[in-house]
Amino acid sequence: MRARSNTKSLPPILIEGVLDEPDRFRTLVETHAPYLPVQRYFGGDAEYRASSGQGRRMIVAPNFRGDWAYERPLVDGADAFFEHRGFARAAREMFGADLVRPLAVYANLTWQLPFP
Repeated sequence: MRARSNTKSLPPILIEGVLDEPDRFRTLVETHAPYLPVQRYFGGDAEYRASSGQGRRMIVAPNFRGDWAYERPLVDGADAFFEHRGFARAAREMFGADLVRPLAVYANLTWQLPFP
């Protein structure tokens, strides 16, 4: 398998028609709550600060995440994303890969609050 270098930015790849019924996404989001703060992925305050790249506490917007698949679908409905041919095609194109194996599907939810 060959992979492209990550030294330059690549243009986004538009994938249309991911779901046959777009309203189904809202149902999936509502069905698979709760969504926890993304900070739970850090091993502790030291890792959290180190991830900021500046050795100080990073400001994280109010983002919440739900894990829908990891190596296999974990919730009903995740297979629509996990096994989506358009995502696999885009990954092969973006990374110049001959083989693509899906690993994870997660839903990020962001609260739109005013920030300074």
